[in-house]
Amino acid sequence: MAHDYMYIHQTSRTQHMTPVAHHSYALHELCVLRMIYALRMTSFAIQIQTQNYNSHASSVIHKTTQKLKTQKVYVMFFSYMLSFSHYKKPHGPLFRHIFTIRTLTNTSEIRIVTWIIFLSRRSHSYFGFVSPLYKPLSNHPLTHTLHTKHTLAMTTSINGASLNLIITSLFLYVLLLGSGCLCESVPGLYVFGDSLADAGNNNYLALSLAKADFPHNGVDFPTGQATGRFSNGKNAADFIAEKVGLPSAPPYLSLVLKSKKLSSTNATVTGVSFASGGAGIFNGTYELFKQSIPLTTQVEYYSLVHDQLVQQLGSAGAQAHLSKSLFLVVIGSNDLFGYFNKDSQVSKQYTPQQYVDLMASTLKELLKRLYGLGARKFVVSGVGVIGCCPAQRKQNTTSECRVEANYWSTKYNDGLKALLRDLKVESSDFHYSYFQTYDVMNGLIQHPETYGFTEIKAACCGLGNLNADIPCIPISIYCSNRKNHLFWDLYHPTEYASSIFARSLYSGSQQVTTPMNVEQLINV
Repeated sequence: MAHDYMYIHQTSRTQHMTPVAHHSYALHELCVLRMIYALRMTSFAIQIQTQNYNSHASSVIHKTTQKLKTQKVYVMFFSYMLSFSHYKKPHGPLFRHIFTIRTLTNTSEIRIVTWIIFLSRRSHSYFGFVSPLYKPLSNHPLTHTLHTKHTLAMTTSINGASLNLIITSLFLYVLLLGSGCLCESVPGLYVFGDSLADAGNNNYLALSLAKADFPHNGVDFPTGQATGRFSNGKNAADFIAEKVGLPSAPPYLSLVLKSKKLSSTNATVTGVSFASGGAGIFNGTYELFKQSIPLTTQVEYYSLVHDQLVQQLGSAGAQAHLSKSLFLVVIGSNDLFGYFNKDSQVSKQYTPQQYVDLMASTLKELLKRLYGLGARKFVVSGVGVIGCCPAQRKQNTTSECRVEANYWSTKYNDGLKALLRDLKVESSDFHYSYFQTYDVMNGLIQHPETYGFTEIKAACCGLGNLNADIPCIPISIYCSNRKNHLFWDLYHPTEYASSIFARSLYSGSQQVTTPMNVEQLINV
């Protein structure tokens, strides 16, 4: 077996480190807290710096660092490498962790021991191998998800410090396992919906008029470039990904080659965005946009990703992976916009109540389809105060909200909450967090000063009345302080507003998330 080496630097104070025993399935969580305490008692800190990592590792690094800082353990990654390229080889490393420990009380570093944590498909759990106290960790979902079991291979050059080596090894692995528990508990984020969550799928639709791949979109995105997001920066899906320690889900169409095969197997593991600007629950929603990916097609695309995950991880591994993943659904606004459009044909076929009932029943069947394809944890966003966006306000001479559109938004949301409750009754392992988008958005409108907004009616980017006569295009003007504005363009919130929505969705009270928030959903 090939070995990778590292050096552990220690002083005599390491002798005071003691193992922690706990027999619950969630052992790693308590081990982390107790071992952190032991680490404090020995005046140690961990310094781990990044050497080679992909975008996912970078996100994990950020999340782990932030969480550990709250525990007063100061962390930088020395080397954190993910490698799926050798996954199918019998003894190929799935990933390696290389660490260096330095004492805070003694700057002279003594090289004591080299060791590795080596993960392979045909080896035994090193936690079970080292001590029965850690056997529960051999059943950790990560093991099943990756069809991988753990081994610990150690090469030592020590004088009676074997126990310290084992304790330190356990500490390091459990620390990483526990500190990254959110990312580990949420191995993937799969996003469905419309332009509120689109990460750039419409960039690949040749005929679509609903695109945001040009300035001034993306002016506040980390790259400063338009990405296809209908925002000055990130959208709510990006912020949710950050909060669970995952990279932003890439657009599905960006992963598909002309052969119609997914080009990136790794990306599908951490999540994919199927969301499309202009999309609705119904096929052909809001024909003004000409071309988008309706929710029905998004679910079909996901079925292809599901099949690939089964090939990649095996049936049991794929199900374990998906059962811990989050399925974010942000849809419905365009269906209502389409109904209340003055040229609407569906408004001649259905009463408003019939229409919102049909929206809910159609969505229910699509959610059941996702459930049948392994989804278990759903994050579903209700429709917001759509009658108050600049595009709707400008249709009133007083620039006030369109009451009718808002009323039927609430009626649809009532139906949405009811269908989610029904799905929970039908399947006990159907778990969900429903976000009261309407109430949160209405709070921003009614009390803008609380959040620092000075403009809640006009768009930041655009031209004409409320900057909504002409959308946000390169010739449009845009405001200098986007955090003052609720709306970026005539339909979409600013990055700052999206961050508020995401924060409320992730950790909000039951007044805005029902029956639980995302943070609680993760731990179900």
